[in-house]
Amino acid sequence: MSLLLSRDEIEKEERDAVERLRGLEQSGGRKRELKLTGLEILAFIGAKIVVPIITGFISRAIYEKYKDAHTASKLEEARREILASQPGQDPVDEQTIKEDISAILVREGIPQAQAEKVVAETLESIKAKMQPSKA
Repeated sequence: MSLLLSRDEIEKEERDAVERLRGLEQSGGRKRELKLTGLEILAFIGAKIVVPIITGFISRAIYEKYKDAHTASKLEEARREILASQPGQDPVDEQTIKEDISAILVREGIPQAQAEKVVAETLESIKAKMQPSKA
């Protein structure tokens, strides 16, 4: 990892995470469907997925500080710290990030399998964008 995302890219990843959650909600066909309502709640959950993943690529200390942020102001503080940081100082391994963030989503009421799917897809998307381009 050598490139961090811009604020616009972070916000796009958050919107994409929300769309992944909505996709699970709309796929139906399961007894235990997601019952997510409210754009603000979805946006907050999207940020709770994206921000910790990015901080995990930066450093363990920043990740531990923000992985379970409970307020919008704490997430905004994390975004500012992301924009001022360089990746790879002491990154958290991807499996730990996946497990931690999935557990947070389960506490928010998202079924385990669906939480794991959204987190894995979001992590891969962010990781791909943080890789240096091969021009």
